[in-house]
Amino acid sequence: MSDYSINIADKTKYVVGVEDVKQSWAIILTTIPGSIPLQPTFGSNLFQYLDNPINKAFSNMANTIIKDLEKWEKRAKIKKVTKTIDGSTIKILIYGVYTPTNIPVISDITVNENTNGGIGSMIIGSTFIIQ
Repeated sequence: MSDYSINIADKTKYVVGVEDVKQSWAIILTTIPGSIPLQPTFGSNLFQYLDNPINKAFSNMANTIIKDLEKWEKRAKIKKVTKTIDGSTIKILIYGVYTPTNIPVISDITVNENTNGGIGSMIIGSTFIIQ
């Protein structure tokens, strides 16, 4: 089994190992289920928490992140999901372990608050989810 993919940011390069897992996490979390015709269940329902107050939505978001990533990305085990708040920006950190080598994997989602105090947009790395 090969453990690399084409880099979605630069199609002339590959991502390998931990970087491949991080890219896979971003793809999973930015794909809305039903948007891929031959894989209608692939993706994450993370988008459903937009416009919800972060303090009320965070535990559900964390559960959704863990469930969806562990369902679709078997090469990594999620250890925990945390949040830090800085003004109107919330950073959600995903901690995991790349199981073939036991190397830690850390990825983040930046969540910007909208004017009503709810989640206005989410960015995973440099990948924009929804606004």
